[in-house]
Amino acid sequence: HPRHVGQVWNPPPAVQPCLHSVMRSVCAAGYCGRCESAEWVLDYSFTPFGRCRVGARSKTWEPRVAQEAHLYAPRTPYWEDLGTTGVPQTRGIFVSFSGGESANLTALVGGKRYARFRDPEGRLGGLLERLLDIGLSAGQSGFWTAQGVFCEVLSVLTADTPMKGGLRVITQIAAVPAHADLHRAV
Repeated sequence: HPRHVGQVWNPPPAVQPCLHSVMRSVCAAGYCGRCESAEWVLDYSFTPFGRCRVGARSKTWEPRVAQEAHLYAPRTPYWEDLGTTGVPQTRGIFVSFSGGESANLTALVGGKRYARFRDPEGRLGGLLERLLDIGLSAGQSGFWTAQGVFCEVLSVLTADTPMKGGLRVITQIAAVPAHADLHRAV
């Protein structure tokens, strides 16, 4: 079974969207099981993650590769089969949160109730690692710092990302001009 290490926050009321937890998941490659949450879930794989199916037991299994994230709407059932990973242990991070509707995530997941993201540059993965580090080092007192990083995560997910075979591809952001250029214009 998976081992989870992370932080569960007791967030202040009325914050939307609102981060609830971040967990590192480490699992022997043989695990197979069903998942479902009352909250939104962003599930990121750093290693190959076998295969998954979403919505119903009758759905087709789809491969999950390294540096791929799945975003699941609340109450969306999904199955993971880590027996086909090709690695002895899988490693990922998942985040649960509420208020995805206020961040326009409902449109992003559409009728399938989930969306897939490839992260070839590790941009999203880096933010999730930062989020986990805040949770592990600061605990409950780090909620607002973590919430700020979570807003960056939402910005990456909702950016106008190119589609490639049903996947959204996360790209690096363009460099911001140096402030010195602004001073010269004055």
